[in-house]
Amino acid sequence: MATAHHEDDQIENFFIRLLRGSGLSGLSSMSTKTDYNNRLKIIKPFLYLKKSDLKYVTLKYFKTYIKDPSNKDEKFLRVRVRKYRRDMEREGLDTRKIIKTVDNLDSANQALNFYKKKSLHKHTSFLSKNRCSINKKIFFEEASEIIFKSFSDILSLVSGTYYPPRSKKNCKFDY
Repeated sequence: MATAHHEDDQIENFFIRLLRGSGLSGLSSMSTKTDYNNRLKIIKPFLYLKKSDLKYVTLKYFKTYIKDPSNKDEKFLRVRVRKYRRDMEREGLDTRKIIKTVDNLDSANQALNFYKKKSLHKHTSFLSKNRCSINKKIFFEEASEIIFKSFSDILSLVSGTYYPPRSKKNCKFDY
């Protein structure tokens, strides 16, 4: 499945997640490819194109495009974020800098995911679709972020949900 998410959506998503207090995974924002499940892959081929570029192409080839009336309704956070962005651009926080930040966060997130996978391979065994055995050494051999990411994945896999738990609000690994 392909979506028409574009660079402006990526930036809005970043700021919405920043306002919610998201961690590294959330701030890494959208990726160009996502495996939703074994049967569904989602691609976002336009993440590095501006909305104005997509609008231009759509008008040139299809002679029309769909206007979403909710794009002007300020009850939606994404609409308010667009207004904040204009103010931030006047202060020097332009699209290029925001995208660079998202790319840097994504790179760091990929590195953490690499070590999380190694940790899961080393410390866990899936006994069935919804049962997992976890070696307690994980708490002594891994950094707290790797532990948190590992347990998030385990909970998603065991519960059968796509999205991991949203927050580590009350989660502390003091041992």
